[in-house]
Amino acid sequence: DGAGRARASSRVGPGWRYRLESLLIERARAGAVAAALVVATTAVHAVNLTAAPQRLAEEGDIAARAWAVENLRALTPGTYTYDGPPLGWLQLGAWTWLTGAFDRGPSAVGAVRPAMLIALAVSAALLWVLARRLELPRWAAATALVLFGLSPLAVDLHRQVLVENLAVPWILAAFVLATSPRQRLAAQAGAGLCLGVAVLTSGTALLLVPALALLLWRATAAENRWMVLAVAASLFLLVCGAFAVGAAARGELLPGDAGPSLLEGAWHQA
Repeated sequence: DGAGRARASSRVGPGWRYRLESLLIERARAGAVAAALVVATTAVHAVNLTAAPQRLAEEGDIAARAWAVENLRALTPGTYTYDGPPLGWLQLGAWTWLTGAFDRGPSAVGAVRPAMLIALAVSAALLWVLARRLELPRWAAATALVLFGLSPLAVDLHRQVLVENLAVPWILAAFVLATSPRQRLAAQAGAGLCLGVAVLTSGTALLLVPALALLLWRATAAENRWMVLAVAASLFLLVCGAFAVGAAARGELLPGDAGPSLLEGAWHQA
């Protein structure tokens, strides 16, 4: 009798088609909420983007470096110095070259600010994915997205031409890969690679190395933790070490009279 009742219960319960449709509907709703918030955030930041906030001297310096990358094939328009990792300027230079930004923008800073808008849109989408992978409810993920993109401080800072704004998508991509539900080694190794790119974009990203290591440790099965950390750390050091190796090859790693020094610049930044 018990077996018969169990079979009858299984027949009247929801079938696989119902469960599949429910899952697709739930994901479609979550995707619609995320898309609406990302579009709203991007639209708010696009309004009067080139004029507000008031242009800062640092924005002009970064725009000049992007111009030098595009037109002079150099990292700075003047004397080469190690006053920060170069990948942020290289990314901006590639973007202005591909889009012809300096030929269309109302000013040098205004020509580069749309790149910050793209970085913001990508960051907002990645933030939603990260929040959901951390098993936050939908309302909490939406709140995080609103605070990230639509708070008054965010509307001011995300518009400015700052290498930190370019590093944020790489940082979030690293955390999204680290929380991959399938725990694939390629994704976890990619997390170290993305954080390395973020560090070469903005040295401030170094502060997040312990957080990423902790996340990889917690998200990985116990028997694979040390291997995952070793692979991710190797790729991270490979990316960051390429910068130091290039400086050493030019004789610009250690302080001296011949020219700028990477260690000197790093000490100054610290």
